[in-house]
Amino acid sequence: MLNNIAAKLCFELGSKEIILWNSDLWCVKEEYFLEILERHRKQESKVSGTKLVYPPLEISLNSETDSENIKNTFPQLMGGKWREKIQFGGDRWIGGNKYVNLLPYHFKRFADKENPLVNCDRGSFFVTGAFQIWDLNYYLSIGGLNPSLSKNFQDVDICLKVIESGRDVHYFGKDLFFYHDESLNMHSLKNEKKNDQQMTSDFFLFGKLWNEKLPSILG
Repeated sequence: MLNNIAAKLCFELGSKEIILWNSDLWCVKEEYFLEILERHRKQESKVSGTKLVYPPLEISLNSETDSENIKNTFPQLMGGKWREKIQFGGDRWIGGNKYVNLLPYHFKRFADKENPLVNCDRGSFFVTGAFQIWDLNYYLSIGGLNPSLSKNFQDVDICLKVIESGRDVHYFGKDLFFYHDESLNMHSLKNEKKNDQQMTSDFFLFGKLWNEKLPSILG
C-alpha cells in the first residue's frame, strides 16, 4: 500500500516512471542503470526488470560468508559458493503445494552470470519486485500492487496482470546486472510465527487468484 501511495504522489507531481528498488540492491556501474532505463523506454515497456547477482563478500551488506537464506534453504552452497552467481535470471515455474498449483521461481539461480540463458534480453512472465521499472500511468491503471499479498507474490501477481491485459513484461539482462543481497531485510524480522502466518495467507490468496488462470496464460 505504501508503494501505491508513493506512486500516486509521483504521478500527481508529473512523473512518468517509477522504480521499485529494494534497499538491499544496488548498481554495479552507473551505466548499467542508464542502459536498462534506455532499453525500457525504447521498447515502450510497461514493466521491466534485469539480471540480479549475489554480491561478493567484500562489498556485501552481510559480513558473514553465508546469508541466513543460504544457511536455511541452500545449505549445500555454504562456504560462499553462491556468491557472484545468479540471484534472478528471469522467470521459471515449478510444482506447487496444497495452495498453489504452480509456483514462481527464479530462473537459473546460482548459475554463472554470463550464461547465455540469462545474459540476454527477452519477454518474461514476471520480473522480481526487487527491481522493477514501471510506466507509472499504466501501473496505476491496473491498480498497483495488491496490499493483501503483503510478503510474497505481489511482484508476480502484478506482472501476471500485465500479461493478462495483453501487454508485455521485459527482462533485460544482456551484458548488465545489479547486485542483490537477497532477503537480508526479510531474515532480520523477529516474529517468526507471524511471518509464517502471513506466508500461508499469501500462498492461499495467490492460489485463489491464479490457479485456474495460469495454465492458459503460460500456454
